[in-house]
Amino acid sequence: MLNKSIYKKGMKKLSILFPNWKADLTDEEFVLTWYNMLKDLKDEEFIKMVNGYCYTEIYNPTIAGLRKDNIPENLHFKNTVEINEVLEWMDVNE
Repeated sequence: MLNKSIYKKGMKKLSILFPNWKADLTDEEFVLTWYNMLKDLKDEEFIKMVNGYCYTEIYNPTIAGLRKDNIPENLHFKNTVEINEVLEWMDVNE
């Protein structure tokens, strides 16, 4: 599991090297959402991923952009998604 201190340093590095990225690292929801999408990585994998992105990309970071070569093994895609699952995920049906 990704160490939160390593995660914060990596996110800070991305925000410095991509100054037009509209990432609010003081927004708890933003920080937690991104962490939850990356927490399966080992510290070394995360550092390598961030450094690789910084050296090779010209666009602001996205989860997909960062993870394009590092997708979790346990991730399974469905061909179809039930609308209730989507609404639940979006918190629309509260």
